[in-house]
Amino acid sequence: RQMRIFLLKRLFLFLLFSCSTGLLAWAGGGPLPLGGRAWGVAGASLAFADGWALWNNAGALGGVRNRQVVVAYDLRFGMKGLQTMAAGYVQPLRKGVFGASVGRFGDELYSENTLGVAYSRGWDNVTLGMKANYMAVAMSEVGVRHCATLEIGGTARLLPELTLGFHAYNITRSRLDQNTGERLPTVLRLGVSYKPLEKIVLNAETEKDILFPASLRLGVEYEAVHNLRLRTGFASRPQTVTFVIGFSPKRLQLDYAVRTHPVLGLSHHVSIGWSLNRRKKDTEIESRN
Repeated sequence: RQMRIFLLKRLFLFLLFSCSTGLLAWAGGGPLPLGGRAWGVAGASLAFADGWALWNNAGALGGVRNRQVVVAYDLRFGMKGLQTMAAGYVQPLRKGVFGASVGRFGDELYSENTLGVAYSRGWDNVTLGMKANYMAVAMSEVGVRHCATLEIGGTARLLPELTLGFHAYNITRSRLDQNTGERLPTVLRLGVSYKPLEKIVLNAETEKDILFPASLRLGVEYEAVHNLRLRTGFASRPQTVTFVIGFSPKRLQLDYAVRTHPVLGLSHHVSIGWSLNRRKKDTEIESRN
């Protein structure tokens, strides 16, 4: 067992090195992560099998075991025009897991309104899934533009302590404006989640918008006491640091996050998840928390 732990540590360090030097051609700069847990680890959330996988990696939904309702609100840098509201529902089926989401970003001058449906399925230690999105972008004095996107993702648990995740957003390279040819970003992500100890989960992820340089995300989750978790994370582009406290009484999951930016200041995020089943924890592929 000591040899296996040694090899896992070496693999984790190798992936971190690969992410930071850009050797992995996957990566960042598209839809921001949602949910306090994802915020807490700076978005390195590809392996998290929870309701927020609706936004963070639809392929990980195959690991969810309970019906869930999730809602979130975030306010970036104290600016009303940079606020996000979102809600989602996840329903396990006999074969696979279904999810639906709705979200809004912005204000009356500029807003992005989205609807999405997702489906994911798991086989042993592997999950695969996809999500279709409809987006309406409203701009004052310009009008409304409509488009649809498709995203795919999945996870693979290589060992009980180690899970890999991948995600690709807007694989159809959908256009937001047919006249100008303006496209929504196409974003590729590859990440790893490693649990060296019972109460600690380490996460690393590299993200790449195909038009921009890659970014790196690192995060740590620590279960301080029963049902109370502390999280912190770092993202390289832009350089931000995030701190989150999460509390899960009975069937609720409550998270509050604050993210720092060296120039623009603080952003705040609040999320609530509610399991509609009796106390039966979700099987989280990366850690079985």
